[in-house]
Amino acid sequence: MHKIINALTPLFLLIISIFIILESLNMPKPIVGIIGFILSPGLFPTILGISLIGLSLRLFIRVIKQKESPKSIIAQGSFLTVERKRLLIIMISTIIYILLLDKFYFSILTFLYLIFLFIFLRKSQSIKRLIIYAIIATFFLSFVLPQLFEMPLPFG
Repeated sequence: MHKIINALTPLFLLIISIFIILESLNMPKPIVGIIGFILSPGLFPTILGISLIGLSLRLFIRVIKQKESPKSIIAQGSFLTVERKRLLIIMISTIIYILLLDKFYFSILTFLYLIFLFIFLRKSQSIKRLIIYAIIATFFLSFVLPQLFEMPLPFG
């Protein structure tokens, strides 16, 4: 029974990766042909979709070859370990960041988000150094990347 449940995850990832590839192939191409595909915005998602297909197939084969099924996480009583709590906090903060992008200025919100992540994930670095890293990353994300790729940023 556990083997069947464990096999659902790679199958779900396989379906998502096929969807990603199909949608990225439908993105507009500036020129017809292979050159147009290389110049289109769908190239990188296609590469990621193909990579995800490979990883999901590898995971599916690993699940099939597995001799005995592991105990369920809930049965082990260790559902909320420290790592899972940290992951949950990062996911919730990322969702909040995405939802607030339309309401606040991108640079300020990105700076605050990076400060939170850097402090939350820090090992032994000083907070002053982490703030400097956040300033540099925010500058790069807010000013360098939009100029380099000619992309607009959300303004809030």
